[in-house]
Amino acid sequence: MSIYLQTMYDDVLRELGIGNSDKTSDAFIRAANRARNELSYQTDLATQLTTVTAVENTVTDMDEQMEYMLYAGVLYYMIRGGIRPSDPKVAEIVYRDSKDRWEEAKGDYWTSKVNANQATDSNNVIGLGYTGSSTN
Repeated sequence: MSIYLQTMYDDVLRELGIGNSDKTSDAFIRAANRARNELSYQTDLATQLTTVTAVENTVTDMDEQMEYMLYAGVLYYMIRGGIRPSDPKVAEIVYRDSKDRWEEAKGDYWTSKVNANQATDSNNVIGLGYTGSSTN
């Protein structure tokens, strides 16, 4: 399936209590790419996740069940990039919460990749074989 970024963008704005603007949409795109780059790098993907170019994009290289993982990264990187909640009294709480959620989401993403490999690989350590075997 796929992830619709417009819906995610609207949800991020609502969570932060801010409105739509060129600044927030640009920050969203940068945050989405940073989150996707980090997921690609930390899980050592052979094929990197594609670049997001607009809020209206649809992400097709991540399953829709991974939406919450990308959301956590986008929210984290938007806050790190200077987009703060409209209520300054909750800004620090939201930052810490987004950091914790992002760390958990990265772990979940890694787990999903390992589980996918276990389901398909039989000729390596993940598939309980070894890399030098020639038959299953």
